[in-house]
Amino acid sequence: MSDRKRILFGFIFLLIALFGAAVVGVSGWVGRDFQTGALLGLGTFALFAALAVYQFAKIRDFAWLPAVAGGVYAILPDIFLGPTDDIWVLIGGAAISGLLSWRKSRKITQIKG
Repeated sequence: MSDRKRILFGFIFLLIALFGAAVVGVSGWVGRDFQTGALLGLGTFALFAALAVYQFAKIRDFAWLPAVAGGVYAILPDIFLGPTDDIWVLIGGAAISGLLSWRKSRKITQIKG
């Protein structure tokens, strides 16, 4: 499976984890009680989040890393607290992209030279 398909499936599983857990949790709460809904919602989230992590972990080309990290951050913004989190993510993504570009260009010059 190509890296693009892995990323696509990873994001789909992540969205299902978020929205599916909410739907299953509310359904369980309405159908039985709050505890049942919470457990079903957490179980659904854990299952699909694990599938998403598995898809992201199987990516072979690390040049996709900034795109995956940026996408996950866009979907899960509550993980990073505080108003200054955006600048740190921006700086980190730029640093990772620059490092990967430098590493790739270094390999190309070694091959040519």
